[in-house]
Amino acid sequence: RPDNTSTPNAAPSLKIHSLRDRLGDLILIIIDEISVVSHNLFQKINKRLNEIFETADKSDIYFGNISVLLFGDLAQCEPVAAKQIFWAPTGETFSL
Repeated sequence: RPDNTSTPNAAPSLKIHSLRDRLGDLILIIIDEISVVSHNLFQKINKRLNEIFETADKSDIYFGNISVLLFGDLAQCEPVAAKQIFWAPTGETFSL
């Protein structure tokens, strides 16, 4: 599990509250062309959703406890100048 105690580029609390209000009924996120999403972006999505839905301190919850559906072929295009989603960021372990 990535470290959820700090979020890169932490959003101001007013923005987080606004996003929480707007996304309160969210039950599913669909990400298409997952092969071009870098491991860093994938982790940032997880951290931001945990920040929005106040689940960052729960080690067994990912993506703010929102279902995430991924589409794409990991054998196709890779992210530009980045590693694919299954690579762990340096010094961290990411396991589901």
